[in-house]
Amino acid sequence: MGTQEPFHILIIEDSPDDRSDIRRMLLLGSDRHYRFTEAVSGGDALKQIAGFDRPPDCILLDFHLPDMDALEILELLRDGGELTQAPVIVLTGSKESGASVIPAGAQDYQGKSWITPEGLNRAVENARERYTLAKERLDAMHALQASEEFSRTVFQSSPDCVKILDTDGVLLDVNEPGRCLLELDSPEQLIGTVWHENWPVENREQVREAVESAVRGNVARFDGFCPTARGNPRWWDVQVSAVRLPDGPINRLVVVSRDVTASKDAEMELTQSARRKDEFLAMLAHELRNPLAPLLTGMEIISRNPEDSGTVRQIGDMMKRQVNQMSHLIDDLLDVSRITNNKVELQLQPISLHAVLLQALESVRPLVDERKHSLTVDQPRQDVSLVADHHRLTQVVSNLLTNAAKYTPPGGRILVTAGISAAGGLDITVKDSGQGIAAESQSRIFNLFDQGPAGEREGLGIGLTLVRSLVEMHGGTVSVSSEGIGKGSEFRVQLPASVIEAEPTGETPSAAREETASGPLRILIADDGRSTADVLGLFFRMEGMDCRVVYDGGKAVEEALAFRPQLACFDLGMPVLDGFQAGAEVRKHLPGCYLVALSGLGAEGDRKKTAAA
Repeated sequence: MGTQEPFHILIIEDSPDDRSDIRRMLLLGSDRHYRFTEAVSGGDALKQIAGFDRPPDCILLDFHLPDMDALEILELLRDGGELTQAPVIVLTGSKESGASVIPAGAQDYQGKSWITPEGLNRAVENARERYTLAKERLDAMHALQASEEFSRTVFQSSPDCVKILDTDGVLLDVNEPGRCLLELDSPEQLIGTVWHENWPVENREQVREAVESAVRGNVARFDGFCPTARGNPRWWDVQVSAVRLPDGPINRLVVVSRDVTASKDAEMELTQSARRKDEFLAMLAHELRNPLAPLLTGMEIISRNPEDSGTVRQIGDMMKRQVNQMSHLIDDLLDVSRITNNKVELQLQPISLHAVLLQALESVRPLVDERKHSLTVDQPRQDVSLVADHHRLTQVVSNLLTNAAKYTPPGGRILVTAGISAAGGLDITVKDSGQGIAAESQSRIFNLFDQGPAGEREGLGIGLTLVRSLVEMHGGTVSVSSEGIGKGSEFRVQLPASVIEAEPTGETPSAAREETASGPLRILIADDGRSTADVLGLFFRMEGMDCRVVYDGGKAVEEALAFRPQLACFDLGMPVLDGFQAGAEVRKHLPGCYLVALSGLGAEGDRKKTAAA
């Protein structure tokens, strides 16, 4: 298989620094393989072009050169014709001088002060496409002049929408592909109408100016929005040019309209994506900063009133809520990352539906009570066993309940219904009397970072995305229905046939093993984060356990051999020996010691590595 030929760029620029910048920007902004040729003057460039086997793929032309300016060079490159020998982009210092090069034959102009690598590469691609379009049009017009029958074939064979106008802008003909693109039942729907009157009112002046420019002998180009005859939205890249009679006068105009709706939609989607990303980052900063202020204030109050047990208890409860809020937020972000990268594996086993609902209700109960909602649960009288991931299914129900509690005004009603479908699957619905969801927002409510246009802008807009992803991983579906703003919402989770008759089985927690020695439980904490290690040590000692704290992996192994702990909590990123190395050493000498990894890392690979250690 042959390799693709390099894209040949001729740079006509007398400044070495500017030539270097142009090469750098082209290489930075694209993966395309370029071949560069350079000229320092207009005369030098024309000689090189004359010696090429074929014209370059694109010419980048400085407006001001030592021997001539861009307008003179463009006239020589046209050589009496309508088109230059290759696509030309003029590099200029001002928009005023740039605008003058388009009628002279350039495909585009770029300002040296505002150009970027991406912008320059995009301009090259657009210039090449416009040049190809103009050349196709010119070839079609030459064919039209040479042979009416042949030109008619060319006219009809163009994949673009091609229209023929008279000099007053009245439509005389449209090709068959154009009829299809415009979704016309017949060309007669357009023929005889004034072209600009078929456009939306806001675009008509632009279209009229393009016709007038073409009548003066110029090639007019513009992008515009105009729906089809059936009302479907379309964006068009339009070029209008004149057709001259053999003796010189202009008697017809040719309009070539290319459907660029797909690229416009992609461009708008990128813009919206960038906007959503910016909103997300701003909201993330807000959500992470919010708990910090009360935490700092609470610590200040405790430091000033350490003997006031009532205040300390009240502040402690508040601090626990704020830390739990931050922890939940970070867990959701990590889950989104893991699911997006296919790093989540479901732990499918027989579980209890009642246990799932109970745990989900307990997690959301503080928020429900705070907002004084009425929460009702309708579930089967007898417990139901089903095959699912207990933690992830609980997360689904909890997120739906949190969403309902958050977006329902205080004093609202929330109804949770769970049951078995006729097909043997599980149905769970969460219905609220909250603010509701507009019809146009329901199709995208599960999209990442999308919180809808109305209501509180609280949270990051990732809870429902997690719900959908986790439900789909179970092979199920989640849907939403709402009669509109102010009329509440209902979310429905449907899992496939997963209900079983067997009783759910539960694992006996490893931490419940009998102690092998009398006296307080011996615990060793090793973490180079001294605050984390000291707080953990303080907690275990308050619980009556014998706890020792060290701050690196080497000391952890030494202390373990001397202290012989029953439980060791090791940070994975410690100095001297990391948590994996320290754990392996302790395991060799104390096989009965229960090891716990402390880490902010949560990828599946990290979990497997700690399990292997």
